[in-house]
Amino acid sequence: MSDDAFLAPRSATRFCAAFLAALAAVVAYSLLDHPKAAAVEKFEQTTAAGDTAYYVVPTPALAVPEPVLRWQDHAWAPASDEKVKIDDPDMQRVATDEASALTVYQPRGKAPGTYFIKLAVGEYLRIEPR
Repeated sequence: MSDDAFLAPRSATRFCAAFLAALAAVVAYSLLDHPKAAAVEKFEQTTAAGDTAYYVVPTPALAVPEPVLRWQDHAWAPASDEKVKIDDPDMQRVATDEASALTVYQPRGKAPGTYFIKLAVGEYLRIEPR
């Protein structure tokens, strides 16, 4: 028997062992890295799409609406009871009030200073500081 015929199975065995060791190293690394993934991979929605914190308009409507959230050291209340229809992806998130869980939105591409809270999907209510 020649040496070449003997080396081929030995080389194949070494290659398989190296491949299995590399595969085991990748699996071990992924198991160790998995708990860190939540801290590294974050996603934040910057539009109103998917937000389910809705403001419920009181019935009957109040003559002078009460403040519904606090932001920028001001109490903010509905400017009127008129609903505005705007697509959720067109509304940019500006801030969230931790006490009421309501989010303040501003239409994309509009002049700053007009703010809204969400009533339902695609429905908003303009708010103003008091």
